[in-house]
Amino acid sequence: MRATRRTAEEAGASASRLAPPLSTRRSLADAGLLSCAGRYPAERLTPLEALRGFTTSAAYAAFAENRLGVLAVGAHADFIVVDGDPLDAPEEGAPSRDEWETRLRSMRVRATVVGGRVMHGGF
Repeated sequence: MRATRRTAEEAGASASRLAPPLSTRRSLADAGLLSCAGRYPAERLTPLEALRGFTTSAAYAAFAENRLGVLAVGAHADFIVVDGDPLDAPEEGAPSRDEWETRLRSMRVRATVVGGRVMHGGF
């Protein structure tokens, strides 16, 4: 069976339940989104696909999509606020790609919310 982007997202979701929590930057690096010499660019997930792998797809894999992985009334609110847009990535091979990767690595977490409560920083 050939792996698809959907199965790759689900694999990320499964791994997120088994492995200790990783930083967002580390997760993106492991997904092949940061500079990775020797990897296959055509097989990389987009930033949005990587994010879904650790949010909505992880909730789906845990049969908890009604209360996890989304920002909605009644859902368990665990999220971070960063000082940039990690999804604002240029196309693969674009001259500004290295600049985006540098910006991504330098993004700082401004707030951490767990269970709807601000645990670090603020808005």
